[in-house]
Amino acid sequence: MSNWEPGASIKVLHERSTLLQKIRKYFSDQDILEVDTPSISKFPTIDEHIDSIEVYLKSQKTPSYLISSPEYHMKRLLCFGMPSIYQICKAFRKDELGNYHNPEFTMIEWYQLGIDDYQLMQATDKLLQHVLNTAPAEFITYKALFLKYLNIDPFNLTQSKFLLCCQESGLTPSKDLMIKNCRIEDQLNFLMGFYIEKKIGHQKPVFVYHYPANQSALAKIDPMHNQVSQRFEVFYKGLELGNGYHELQDYQVHLSRFESTIKKRKDSDQTDYQIDYNFMDALKHGLPHCSGIAIGFDRLLMIKTGIEDIDKVQSFSSKRS
Repeated sequence: MSNWEPGASIKVLHERSTLLQKIRKYFSDQDILEVDTPSISKFPTIDEHIDSIEVYLKSQKTPSYLISSPEYHMKRLLCFGMPSIYQICKAFRKDELGNYHNPEFTMIEWYQLGIDDYQLMQATDKLLQHVLNTAPAEFITYKALFLKYLNIDPFNLTQSKFLLCCQESGLTPSKDLMIKNCRIEDQLNFLMGFYIEKKIGHQKPVFVYHYPANQSALAKIDPMHNQVSQRFEVFYKGLELGNGYHELQDYQVHLSRFESTIKKRKDSDQTDYQIDYNFMDALKHGLPHCSGIAIGFDRLLMIKTGIEDIDKVQSFSSKRS
């Protein structure tokens, strides 16, 4: 195949179009409004594990950024008074390339007013049943998942337990994960990404909820169990499909989490990022009670077509662009 040709076949490009139409019709039938927001922002995403791609405009002395998610802009719309909304858009992340990753990809972002994370999991399950014809999903807590597949309690993990778990599971952690002062959350992410994810969701989607509080990102902490957050992820066919939150509303907690993330980035010699104060001003005005999820559209299409290379479900991936 020549590089001028699309990675996806004509048949797959037709299926891509059909799936987009089906998703849009589903949301329209649910009276969820489609919006579109900028692809370029003056501010990056504040996330320890995501590097935003810089864009240099002649009119600006400082760089702008391609969005890694439309989250901040969509929440600003909610603060302004918009109803439940969704968006299908391009998102961009630096240095993400592989069979399941491309620096540019298509994301579905959805915010539903007046519901919590449990209700959004149920709603997302219905969406997956509609567009992929999946069986009803399984729901399991983060703790129960680790106990089931690795026989460890993620809330009581020690260095010795981590190393023993890796040995018994045939995993080889990096040197950074083997030092005594390594963060537990990094060790848990390693076990999740390199062992558990590959084993779950092969027959039906699996929703994993009650992630540890230190992995809450912008989700609320569960008021009944302060060790866990109201965050979930959904997996199917060994792939992470989506990441959802019962959305944090408190301005001061947002600010504290952003400042903590920026410090972690500095401590690990990552690019120093500035907080999006347009987003923060919107939060001061007030984010309504809602839950939201980001879903990888390209991965949905990979599952629907049985294709295991993202290059073959996009017209022109970064290999061909």
